[in-house]
Amino acid sequence: KHIFRRGAKNSALRQVSPGTPEGENAAWSSSRRLQFPRVSYALRSRSSSLTFRRNKLREVIIETEAMSRFDNAVDEVAAADHGLSGFILAYGQAGRGKSVAAKRYAKERGGTLIHVWQGWSQTAFLQTLLAAIRGGEDTPRHSGTRCKEQIVRALEDNGRPLFIDEADRLRIDRIEDLRDIHELTGAPVVLIGEESIFGLLAERRRIWSRVINEVEFAPASPAEVALYAMRSTGLDITMTLAAEIARRHFLIKLAAQRVTSG
Repeated sequence: KHIFRRGAKNSALRQVSPGTPEGENAAWSSSRRLQFPRVSYALRSRSSSLTFRRNKLREVIIETEAMSRFDNAVDEVAAADHGLSGFILAYGQAGRGKSVAAKRYAKERGGTLIHVWQGWSQTAFLQTLLAAIRGGEDTPRHSGTRCKEQIVRALEDNGRPLFIDEADRLRIDRIEDLRDIHELTGAPVVLIGEESIFGLLAERRRIWSRVINEVEFAPASPAEVALYAMRSTGLDITMTLAAEIARRHFLIKLAAQRVTSG
């Protein structure tokens, strides 16, 4: 009901009535002095926080154990003779580095990478694969058979690996197309997907017999978590904390998978 203001000549507080002009001026100046700075401070703090996050959080990719095994498996198959080459399965839950490993290998060591669309027909699939083999250039529309013939002709000279990302979305007949291409050229075929890809390949024994290597992309290890923290933020965390982070990340992913499948 009353506003207390500090005297001009001493530190004592004196009471003023809110209904008087002096009281109204005191109320206005008090609100201006106390409220406005707090608002501007909050904005400055939020802006500084956002700036900090933009500077600190940057894309960092570390080479995990799975990525090393992936590189070695593709190298081994690519260097093998025609009759000893075959399919490679790279499998694991989403977000574990499968696509990153394939993209890096294709860029640094050579290969063709495509990302599968749901419901692709034979013509759409082979047309996309042919364009990717030719470096992304536009190609005339052909039938599926004509595309396959040109793919075989292009791969006869180099035999570079074919990386098929999200291959578990393909129909089994598209896997048969890849088997035909492999049989005629010897080019390694790397099928990348989640665990459901095993059920897809089990439908055809002649396809499963061509699988010569499997690479599982498991959850990140505590050592990999610690290395990522060091390179991305400069934090030096203990192995105990890194193990706890890895455990919680795995539990979150598992819970999300159960909700999605349920």
